[in-house]
Amino acid sequence: FGGKTAQTIFKILQKGRFLSDAKLNISDSFHPEGPNIPGEYSGMEHTINLYNGANLRVFGHEVLHSGTVNALREPANAHMVEKFEKLLEGLRESATVDELWKDDVKEGLYGLSDIYELISEGFSNKEFQDFLKNRSIILDEKPKSGWEVFKDAVKETLGIKDVEGTSAFDQVVDLT
Repeated sequence: FGGKTAQTIFKILQKGRFLSDAKLNISDSFHPEGPNIPGEYSGMEHTINLYNGANLRVFGHEVLHSGTVNALREPANAHMVEKFEKLLEGLRESATVDELWKDDVKEGLYGLSDIYELISEGFSNKEFQDFLKNRSIILDEKPKSGWEVFKDAVKETLGIKDVEGTSAFDQVVDLT
């Protein structure tokens, strides 16, 4: 995964409303806190920083932060913040102590850190997606898998109308 690839993809993504003023920094150095942090998103600066060891998954994860942090800060999406927080609470309650406290939390259930990690890990981490699929959550009246509740919340945030059967959105998200 090279800098030119990331820069090209990022330029395309910047055409979207929530990434238009975002910045991307790519460094050959390690993160100041060590090599275990290949990337980070700074909401205050609206900047994605990629360090030595970053790959396409890390890039995608940080780009998702860049877009979702801005989208969820909009007053019109306050109800969605509440929905993601309820999902996060239900997922935390369903997780076992062993799942929550692995030696390297970034390889475990880092997606349960906060709603922003929930969204980024939900789209970029297959292990976390499997965790979501195997959890039953009740937010409205009937139980659904955490994965279904997650996809429904994302669709609602993006304004995608629900349709009978499997939508194109579901098919694309299920490929990640």
